[in-house]
Amino acid sequence: MEDLAENLLSRDREAVWHPFTQHGLGRPLLPVTGGKGATIHGTDGREYLDMISSWWVNLHGHGRPELARAVSDQILKLDHVQFAGATHEPAVLLAECLLRRAGLAGSAKVFYSDNGSTAVEAALKIAHQHWVNRGAPRRLFATLRGSYHGDTVGAMSVGRSSGFFDAFHDKSSPWRTRSIDSRSVSGDHRVLQQLIDKYGIDSDKVRTEVLGLFPRQGTDQFIATEVVRQAQVREV
Repeated sequence: MEDLAENLLSRDREAVWHPFTQHGLGRPLLPVTGGKGATIHGTDGREYLDMISSWWVNLHGHGRPELARAVSDQILKLDHVQFAGATHEPAVLLAECLLRRAGLAGSAKVFYSDNGSTAVEAALKIAHQHWVNRGAPRRLFATLRGSYHGDTVGAMSVGRSSGFFDAFHDKSSPWRTRSIDSRSVSGDHRVLQQLIDKYGIDSDKVRTEVLGLFPRQGTDQFIATEVVRQAQVREV
């Protein structure tokens, strides 16, 4: 097993860059052979508990036979089709289920993205283009101080640097940001909840109220998960 692990690690060093990894400075990579449930199996024969579901991707566990069968059945029917200009039953059904669970059926739509960073990127671009289409471009976003939104260019520009962002922060941002002290809106989210209770789903009024937090510069768009989740904001 040791030869298998060393062979894999040696080939990896020659061919692969890993995300959020300081090669040569951090701990050695973990050579993995498989997984079952919440357990990952290493080439050394040890079992490791996957405490973060492999970056929150495998929330239902590794090697679930019912999921493997569902994926196999779908691939045999339709593996992929360009979603620009086409649609299919699984996409519509999932969107309907998500909207129903979120209490947004009939008042919102689903835009699919393949990961958290690009989901944030898409939300930023939608908010930005909304105001461009109205003939009043706006570039200033309000964010929670110290928040993390992803590692694509737009997501980095509205988030806290993790050290990995430092080379990009001053040059890559297509937008400007103003930060709200996260301590004032953490826990019970009282500041945001007051806006939601006062204005309900009228996001234009929510945005206008947030202007008062930044009297010198004003705020063009306000993005916060709690606002979207609780107030069901239809327009950012």
